Amino acid sequence: ASSSQDSGRAFLMNGDEMVREVSVQGSQSLSTGVFRLVHKQRSPLWYAPNGYFEARGLALPPQGDKARYLRGALGEFVLFLNQDTPIHSGPIWSEEIGGLKVDESELSRVYYQLEIGTVVEVK
Repeated sequence: ASSSQDSGRAFLMNGDEMVREVSVQGSQSLSTGVFRLVHKQRSPLWYAPNGYFEARGLALPPQGDKARYLRGALGEFVLFLNQDTPIHSGPIWSEEIGGLKVDESELSRVYYQLEIGTVVEVK
């Protein structure tokens, strides 16, 4: 997996008022648009796609196999804009994980401020 150096800033807004500004990695991988937060979780499992195993020369586990579920890849906190787009505090950003990587201390604050269904706009 290749790491992305495309870092940027994200802004948590309440209407026109900026609540928090955070550093992020992976910002170029996001599609613009309006999303509703569909899921959030502490200490989540990450479901590794085929590419994760292929890139490492590992045997490919069957779909749904417990070997595909890895703890720690998404960090302690994750928010999902949709099924495939996490905002996570994992140790690295990679194309396999995708989404946005945010520092754990910053994401922990945002995690508790946002509820499921919160509108998130990516510009």
